[in-house]
Amino acid sequence: MTAMLTNRWNYDDIGDALRTIAETDVAYRPAEMAPAIGRLPSLFGSFYMHDSFIAGSSFIAVGGDASMVVSSAFSGRRLTAAIFPGARVIGREAFRGCTLMRVAYLPSCLSIDDAAFQDCAALEAVFLPRCRTLGSNVFYRCRSLKSVNLPACESIASNAFQYFTALTDVSLGACRTIRQNAFRSCFSLANVWAPVCTTVAGAAFESCIRLPSITLQRCTTIGSSAFSGCVTLSSVDAPECTYVGEQAFRGCRSLGTVSLPRCTTFSSSAFSGCVNLVSLYLTGVQSVPSLASDVFLSTPIGGYIGTAGRYGSVYVEGRMLLAFQTTVGWRSLSSRLVAI
Repeated sequence: MTAMLTNRWNYDDIGDALRTIAETDVAYRPAEMAPAIGRLPSLFGSFYMHDSFIAGSSFIAVGGDASMVVSSAFSGRRLTAAIFPGARVIGREAFRGCTLMRVAYLPSCLSIDDAAFQDCAALEAVFLPRCRTLGSNVFYRCRSLKSVNLPACESIASNAFQYFTALTDVSLGACRTIRQNAFRSCFSLANVWAPVCTTVAGAAFESCIRLPSITLQRCTTIGSSAFSGCVTLSSVDAPECTYVGEQAFRGCRSLGTVSLPRCTTFSSSAFSGCVNLVSLYLTGVQSVPSLASDVFLSTPIGGYIGTAGRYGSVYVEGRMLLAFQTTVGWRSLSSRLVAI
């Protein structure tokens, strides 16, 4: 029998969430839960907990008017769901290691501290419509989570979703910064929506092997190895980007078209191993971008035909053609420069 941990809460508000929890022995509906709640003994604070929790059975945590879930509050417990409609802050490691938890319903949460849900291997659904800040390793190794929708989140911390092997969709409507390793090795990730993101840090999407394309309308910085090893990535559109870090797209063997019309800096090996890179658009630059060593190593632009079957081209505005042709680094690529 699944026990419950609860205090005051809005039945209608969380009824739908509770009905999705497969671990419960009864398909609870709000009206059916009311009598049971009245029988639960008080064990600490304003919360109530079924005695069987102490014996080790699984349980649901519900805290309707709790404003915070403190650090390590449920770490390692046999928790199947966390339903906290009023909680604004989730403390460090609050639910870490809750390996049975499948649902987290946190509609008022604004901030989640480091490793709060780390190693919640069964977690499938997270509801965080107001969350603005995620700490590092928040969802580290939550391998069952398939989609993430964080419409108010402004920053994704380092390692937040690293190794999410089931994650397919990410929606980050308000996010401006995606930090180091945030989505690294999310092997199933196929869709990323981040319309206002300005910074993608090092290895943020490294080895996301099913990511087919990326559009970053406001991104100005793409960090080192940010998309390295994204072997199915075929196109990149970043109209505001000015900086591409070392090995940013290294080994993206399906990458054919890149549009970076304002880029001013290409770091070393940025596109090395992109064996199908045939089109790079730099049509909006005001000065010739700096070009480090081996940026186009083993690419059609750098002279490697390989599977592409032809040499690649760098497209620039006609007024900039001569400047490119006479600048160190670009001079050796004169035959690849095309004025449009």
